[in-house]
Amino acid sequence: MRKFTIFLISFSFCISCVSVKKHNAQIEALHTPESLHMDIDRVYNQLKKHHPNLYQYTSKTDLDFKFDSLKRAINSPINSRDFYKKLAPVVAQVKQGHVSLGSAYTEYTRKELKALKKKKFEFYDLDFEYLDHKLWVIETRGKDSSLVGAEVLKLENENVSDLITGFKSRFASDGYNQTLQNRLVGRNFSIFYFKEKGFIDSLQVQFKLNDSVFIKTLKRIDKKEKTKKNDSIAPEPKPIIKLSKAKKNKIELQNEISAKSIES
Repeated sequence: MRKFTIFLISFSFCISCVSVKKHNAQIEALHTPESLHMDIDRVYNQLKKHHPNLYQYTSKTDLDFKFDSLKRAINSPINSRDFYKKLAPVVAQVKQGHVSLGSAYTEYTRKELKALKKKKFEFYDLDFEYLDHKLWVIETRGKDSSLVGAEVLKLENENVSDLITGFKSRFASDGYNQTLQNRLVGRNFSIFYFKEKGFIDSLQVQFKLNDSVFIKTLKRIDKKEKTKKNDSIAPEPKPIIKLSKAKKNKIELQNEISAKSIES
């Protein structure tokens, strides 16, 4: 079945018709409860019109109640990002992996894009896996491989466990499959964080490696700039530590199960 993606009316204006500045202002602006209620109805009507088996896992009565409850809960103006956080978990209650909720992002001028292409965000060099309710660094595309095998504890002042709970509520796999969710939220953690926070220039990340807990400030740096040490309360960098064989085997087993669930 083909993927069915919904783009919210409130923050999906066509960029060819409006300026970048106006588009970005629309995303950050506060929208009235009345306009958001209309968007909620539009989203639900799209699902009813286009989805061939909408109530396979969640009954019409339950889904009606969830959308109505969301409308009642939104009684003051909020911006597009906060609206996405509220609506996405409701859409996820359809409990079908091919249904997703898309949101618009900040747009940039050609000049801004040209400048951004010359830089890279060190956080995006890290590859993650979510295993045993923990987020692990399993690989890095940067020159500094000392973080491989480290557990990620916090981003800024937010616990990773709280972030992942929120991320997982905004998308679904078919039925009640949790394995696929864990796999996706781990491998796409950086993308989910970008959706949550938007564009950022630096990020303080707390890691745990063996018995050492330390913070690194990951920055947006020039692509030609050599990686520099930027530990905040850091001990000396530890030797490269790989995930144990048992953990790797468990990851591979989970991925195999997830792949089979997708094929079925």
